[in-house]
Amino acid sequence: MEMCINGNIRGYLSIHSITNIFYIVRNDFTTEERRDILRMLCNYLSVVGIDAEMIVKVLDSDNFKDIEDGLQMQCAVDSGVDYIITRDPKGFRFSKIPVLSPE
Repeated sequence: MEMCINGNIRGYLSIHSITNIFYIVRNDFTTEERRDILRMLCNYLSVVGIDAEMIVKVLDSDNFKDIEDGLQMQCAVDSGVDYIITRDPKGFRFSKIPVLSPE
């Protein structure tokens, strides 16, 4: 994130991650704080949309048991990113894009 904020690299975030983040951090932040966090993310990351074609590609693939992981990978492929950064590398064993940990 620091590299994205400094403009050293371009970061991407899939649109469904917005709702997931809002939900996941609900116990740690107020609604307004969560909105501020998401605004900040939208200022520094490009948000990638999802369409029906992308969803069908994921549904037709046997490589992703977790549809969310499949959508993340499909968003990454369609955006032409170099890496997927995740704390769940097992969910991306069949990813077409190399996976890195946040560390």
